[in-house]
Amino acid sequence: MKKIIITFIAIIILFKIILSILAYHGDNSPELYNDLLKYFSQGDIIKGETYARSGFLIAVAKSLILPLLMLILAFTPLSKKIEDTCFSVTKGKYFLSSILYIVIIYSVLTIILLPFNFYLSYILEHRFGFSNMTWQFWFITRLKSFIIALLFISLIGALFLAAIKRFRIYSLFIVPVTGLVIGLFMILIYPIAILPIFYDIKSIDNPSLEREILTLTQKANIKVDNIYIINASDYSKHTNAFFVGFGSNKKIYLYDTLLKNNSEPEIISVLAHEIGHWVYDHNLKGIILGFILYLSVFAAIYFCVKKYLIKSDRPSEHIHYPSMIPIYLLFFIIFSSITNPIEMIVSRHMEINADIYSLNITDDPDTFISSNIKLAKNNSSRLNVNKIAAFFRRSHPTTIERIKLGEMYKEGLNQ
Repeated sequence: MKKIIITFIAIIILFKIILSILAYHGDNSPELYNDLLKYFSQGDIIKGETYARSGFLIAVAKSLILPLLMLILAFTPLSKKIEDTCFSVTKGKYFLSSILYIVIIYSVLTIILLPFNFYLSYILEHRFGFSNMTWQFWFITRLKSFIIALLFISLIGALFLAAIKRFRIYSLFIVPVTGLVIGLFMILIYPIAILPIFYDIKSIDNPSLEREILTLTQKANIKVDNIYIINASDYSKHTNAFFVGFGSNKKIYLYDTLLKNNSEPEIISVLAHEIGHWVYDHNLKGIILGFILYLSVFAAIYFCVKKYLIKSDRPSEHIHYPSMIPIYLLFFIIFSSITNPIEMIVSRHMEINADIYSLNITDDPDTFISSNIKLAKNNSSRLNVNKIAAFFRRSHPTTIERIKLGEMYKEGLNQ
């Protein structure tokens, strides 16, 4: 069983490296370049290519850290020694020992990844003119993220282990359902409790844009609780916008960088896309799909871990021990490599539907096209994307695919 796990992890790592190499080289077909040059300059293409390629080896090395660390923990005495130390410190208290074990592993992983993250998200972002953060602010932000993630991951992980210990076979359903409930709870509290920790948020103070947004939401029959502006420019020059909430409690969040870099019609086009997600219940459908996939994945992991214990002559009750977490994570890496492409396909389909909705509700393909061009330029997006790598890794259509969608809509209007 040990050899099988290592073989599968090695295959997954090799496959990911191949995808990274394909993504690095992109698509250099003359047909794609001719299409791109209708909307972008050669400099735009090279700039996106250079930005996407930057830190390639560092990014590949970073992606290997988690599986390699889990292999070391799973197949050496180290994990059991950490577990014994945790039980010793907590005087045998199972739940506290589980929390302490996760805290130690997650902290070690964070420390190992720190130089990789600093290079990729600070040094390179400054090199390409995107980051506005000082190194002190970067570390403070990372520390906040670490503390919040540590609290949630350790508590949730310990609860899942406790559920496996208490309910055994019934945990196949209880754990995914609990995960679903926690996920829904996180969506609700994110704008209230998490977002303000990182950003200064204020209500929109642009009456003209506010009227345009409210007109759009009324046209879509969506009631919006409030419209907020996020001071994303303190962090980065990247642009974004999103909706949060359920039912009638919906909020719109706009990055201040979006307002600075885009015209009002372009902002409305971007928001119309987000509204499309709400109209088509993409959030709910995504949650349901995620639940189905992870219900299947957790069941597969549970039975694989049981078989692993049998093959390694360990007692079956070890299935809920903290030292088994690396085995759980290795199986998760294996099975999620199967489910991830499914999620990417569904996500791209939803994004296309949201784009079509945006075109239909605004009836303004020229602005739709110009906003996608401007977003790509502002974010130095990779324009000559490799199709194979995109199939497995991209959750959104490529820029040229979105532009062509706008052109098709435009042709339909002119017929």
